[in-house]
Amino acid sequence: MRSQDEMTAFVKVVELASFTAAAEHLQVPKSTLSRWISRLEERLGAQLITRTTRSIYLTELGQAYYSRCRQIISSIEEAEESIREMNESPRGTLRITLPSSKQGSPFTQMLLQFLGAYPDVTLEILTTTRYVNMVEEGFDIAIRAGNLEDSSLVAKKVFDVQQHVVASPAYFEKHGTPASPDDLLHHKCLYHGVHSEQAQWITRQGRPIPIRPHFCSNDVELLHEAALQGYGLALLPGVLTADDLLQKRLLPALQDHITGQTGLFILYPPNRYLSQKVRVFVDFCTQHLRKHYQQLFEKT
Repeated sequence: MRSQDEMTAFVKVVELASFTAAAEHLQVPKSTLSRWISRLEERLGAQLITRTTRSIYLTELGQAYYSRCRQIISSIEEAEESIREMNESPRGTLRITLPSSKQGSPFTQMLLQFLGAYPDVTLEILTTTRYVNMVEEGFDIAIRAGNLEDSSLVAKKVFDVQQHVVASPAYFEKHGTPASPDDLLHHKCLYHGVHSEQAQWITRQGRPIPIRPHFCSNDVELLHEAALQGYGLALLPGVLTADDLLQKRLLPALQDHITGQTGLFILYPPNRYLSQKVRVFVDFCTQHLRKHYQQLFEKT
């Protein structure tokens, strides 16, 4: 028997917590499976599993060996899957998490166009403002904006997005337009954060400017809507405001003084062999979003 088969048998016993269930899954007699595990332990010179009449338990060496075996088997499965997929069109289910968006565009059109181009792929979409642990929650892809924290995920930057101070025409008509960053203390500001006592924006020269938050939130969509309805000045990314600036629903302020930059990223787990469905979606998404926003920014 090959060592790979013994390894597979050991992993299946651990995952199913049962010799009987593992034998049924592998379609071999239970006695044969027990013999394979015993042979594996003899070859390694170590006890991997402690058995009782009702349960099995991993020894300390067994736990360490299981972790390595699981990684090896996953790599083998991924390699075999990648070879099979090379001769097939993308298929299967993609679980994707996106920033919560009331605008719909551009993600809505992008996803619908992808469905049309790849009909054998099923999409499961979660839109949310909370942080999603992709590995623990079983997601294939995440699209996120902002400055990313250090992560084990692969992050592909789609583009950099400038941030600008904006407000509605109604707000400027009622409260006036700030002429300098120091004027912000006399204006109502919409702050992306949850601690108003620390609220500040940064000038182009790197000088922090304290602001007087009228509304604080970690949801940039809420700030965007509040700005549209005239509740204050907001520092927002161009991916949200480009169309509003074009239609004059929002107007810029302090363009020569305050600006920022954030990125839009596509993230996915660092699998050695990237599945075809993930690969084609990453390429499709990158091209679509870059084209969409380049055209939109050229108009503003």
